[in-house]
Amino acid sequence: MIISLKNSFWQLDIDAKGARVISLECIHQNKTTKLISSHSHLDSWNESVWMFPWSNSLINGTYIFDGIPYENKQQDPLHGLLKELNFSVVKISDQECSLQYLFQNGAHSLFPFSARITITFTLKDKSFVCTVEVQNNDLISLPYSLGWHPYFELEALGDSPILCLQEVQKSTWSLTNDVPTFNQSKENIDLSAQEEINALFALNQGSLYLNGTQGKLNISTKGFNYLQVFKSMERNALAIEPMTSCNSALNNGIGLKVLAPNTSELFELELTFES
Repeated sequence: MIISLKNSFWQLDIDAKGARVISLECIHQNKTTKLISSHSHLDSWNESVWMFPWSNSLINGTYIFDGIPYENKQQDPLHGLLKELNFSVVKISDQECSLQYLFQNGAHSLFPFSARITITFTLKDKSFVCTVEVQNNDLISLPYSLGWHPYFELEALGDSPILCLQEVQKSTWSLTNDVPTFNQSKENIDLSAQEEINALFALNQGSLYLNGTQGKLNISTKGFNYLQVFKSMERNALAIEPMTSCNSALNNGIGLKVLAPNTSELFELELTFES
């Protein structure tokens, strides 16, 4: 099921499967700029998936929480469980949509908890806002990490786009390293978005921006304390992935969220585009 939202500045298409953004365009001065677009032949890139209950990797598809082992019974544990799940529409209008998925006790071997995740997409004038609420409906605490995996089309930014990060701590990290080590000092880092990148950062403030000759994409976050940045030379798009916890947090515990019974937590992402 595809859901479309539109206002005078934004055009948004969402797939209820995975609550995935499949297209995001902004319209300014009679010009349409495509920031996110779906490429069906690139499903393995996990474009714009929401990562829950873990972000990015889960080494060996297993983890232990409160002394209980949880083992993978799926073929691909990368980027969590939501990408294959069908969300229900709980609220919809021309400029706002809320999608919800209910986890039942024992339904998923890697996350056998009773929980609810609600993702709301809102077009506010020139801002695009995503809010995510995680609700623990279980009798015990549950562990989780939340993240978003959008690929932003670099052609929308024009020539030589730069990702600007303020007061971040860079990690020594690799796909095979389960326990990243972060620099102690905070830095301002500018990354060329045209070069190959695979880097992990700890965020010390909730805003960053991607700047090119034709436009500037501002990204503000609340509750997302980590950032994965990925660029392959195979395509002209940059993955900017805000996360509440570190990669493989269910294994290494870095930034891991633990939600008490009958409580919830709210997170927010806001995008603005200046051309």
